[in-house]
Amino acid sequence: MSTLILVIALLIVLVFGVVSAMSAYASARQADAVIETARVAQVNAVGNLITILALIFAIVLLVALIVAALWWMSQKNRSRAYAGYNQRAPVQVQTPPVDINMLMQLEMLRTLRSFHQPTQPLLTDGNADEAQGEQVDFPQWLRR
Repeated sequence: MSTLILVIALLIVLVFGVVSAMSAYASARQADAVIETARVAQVNAVGNLITILALIFAIVLLVALIVAALWWMSQKNRSRAYAGYNQRAPVQVQTPPVDINMLMQLEMLRTLRSFHQPTQPLLTDGNADEAQGEQVDFPQWLRR
């Protein structure tokens, strides 16, 4: 009987040893799984960081392009607005409105000139008399 107790005690110690070894093996595998999960989480975090940085870069680039386009359009409009300041615009002479009394006086003046100074050119189309060879440039309102 003493051998039987000894064999039973040995079996119990053997079972506890096997259970302890299996528990240690399971704990080691669980630790490996936790380490692998941490690595996957680290790779996932790096991937998320890269995605976030790419989106931020795209948004900043889009905003910069919009700002550059608006600046370019404002400079274009500003250059159009100031284009006249850099160049001299032709001066337009304002003539008084022509009424019938003024026309009558001018016709009388022309007729009187033709009576008193026959050597002077006639006010026909702004050119001088062909015989004298002079050129007289009359204002537009005196021309016919």
